Formats: sequence, structure tokens, C-alpha cells
Amino acid sequence: MTASWTPTRQEQDSLRRHQHVLELQRVDAIWPWLADHHGTLTALDAPHVAHPERLSFAELAQCIATAAAAFRAQGLEAGEVVALFAENSPRWLVADQGLMRAGAADAVRGASAPVEEL
Repeated sequence: MTASWTPTRQEQDSLRRHQHVLELQRVDAIWPWLADHHGTLTALDAPHVAHPERLSFAELAQCIATAAAAFRAQGLEAGEVVALFAENSPRWLVADQGLMRAGAADAVRGASAPVEEL
């Protein structure tokens, strides 16, 4: 079975308006772009997590860059895989994207995952 998708006219128009995304070479490259174009707008608002946070696109991009630098300073090398145990939160996103920026990949599991899954 082959899956296919034929975009509607509205979807085609939207895709044309977002051609700049095609210039991004990596997933984590979206954050500097968003910081440059939408820096002061709210990127994340997590009022119900253990440590409530609200970050603008500029703040989020800086947090990701800082996390990447910290991972590299700890000896993380490009191509390595890191097990990341975390709940869905701004801190998870920063760690995930920081690992990508550092050239690594992460295997993600929630902190409450059953031992059998780990």
C-alpha cells in the first residue's frame, strides 16, 4: 500500500508562502531563523509544569545554543546517541534541540516509562 497526499489549493498557497523552510538544512536550524524573524513573540508557555516557563523565540534559541555548547563541553561528539529521560516540557525541547545542534541524536522516553521499555 502506498500513501499519498495531494495538497488542496489552500495548502499549496501555504506551502508557497513558507518556501524559506526549504533553505534550512537541519531541524534545529529553525530556531535561529525564528529568533531572527519573530524574536520577541512567545515560543513556549508552560504554566502547568513543575517549573513554569515562558520563552520568546529569541530566548528559546539562546537556551538551545547554550545547551548545545554545554553538551559539547561535556565531551559529546557528533554522531553519538544520548538516552534522554524527560517529560514533555520546555526543558525537554531545549535538551532535544541542543543535542541535535551538537550533532547528536537522542532516544527519548518519558520519565515515567515502565522499566520493561527501558
